[in-house]
Amino acid sequence: MKTRTPLGTAVLLLCSLPFLSAQVMAQGGPPAFGGNDHGEPGGPPSWAGGPPPWAGGPPADPGQPPRDDGENGDNGDDDDDDGIPDYCSAPGAGEGPDGQAGLSSIAHLNFSQIDPETGEAIENGARARIMYRWIAPLFDYVLNAHDVEPLGEYTLTYQPEPMPSSGVICLGTGTANPGGNMNLQDAFDIATDLPAAYDENEDEAHLVVVPATDVDCEAGEMLEWSPEDYLFGDEGMFYVHSELDEEDDNGDDDDDDDNGDD
Repeated sequence: MKTRTPLGTAVLLLCSLPFLSAQVMAQGGPPAFGGNDHGEPGGPPSWAGGPPPWAGGPPADPGQPPRDDGENGDNGDDDDDDGIPDYCSAPGAGEGPDGQAGLSSIAHLNFSQIDPETGEAIENGARARIMYRWIAPLFDYVLNAHDVEPLGEYTLTYQPEPMPSSGVICLGTGTANPGGNMNLQDAFDIATDLPAAYDENEDEAHLVVVPATDVDCEAGEMLEWSPEDYLFGDEGMFYVHSELDEEDDNGDDDDDDDNGDD
């Protein structure tokens, strides 16, 4: 997998500063990335009891449709050009996923229920949308799903290629309400970029919403593979863990002078 240089990472982070500064002014403090006290999935994020500062809107009520995830045109960002440094608009600078909101650290991805034989989205099938930080020390996101099985339990997963295979990462589990809507949100350290080093696809990662009973999150493996029941991301994505050391994904330092020869 391609690694980013320290300078490249610095540019990406600096290009996010105008957005973060706006949130500091709006919220009276820096936006919180934090997960639970142990940085583990499954626990309440630091913004439990309300949405993350970048999502906007009140928390979802179990009996009401999920809160806005940006699918109505509100991307949750103040993407005004004012105050954006010139280098952020330079070619190759501050480039996030295709669904990136302006030059900020926020990106979006749509999910669709597909026909496994054709690979095309099923008309009037289940769907979802995620808003996430594509560069951050924690994988921090809000996902809303619609027209899924009422009261069904679903898990958002990262699926390395080839699918299905080992190395699946569970990013959160939730239960749909009686109307078939589900809101899922979390923020925790996944200790890797996406795609991970073991993914055969080095360029992009695939997120898939699956029934919770189909995946063993502890083992990182799929127990069943029923793609007709899954919501696949409409395109690939990537996530940059902003606090990983600048070294190879296999844990080896990138020191050209240390080749093991005297």
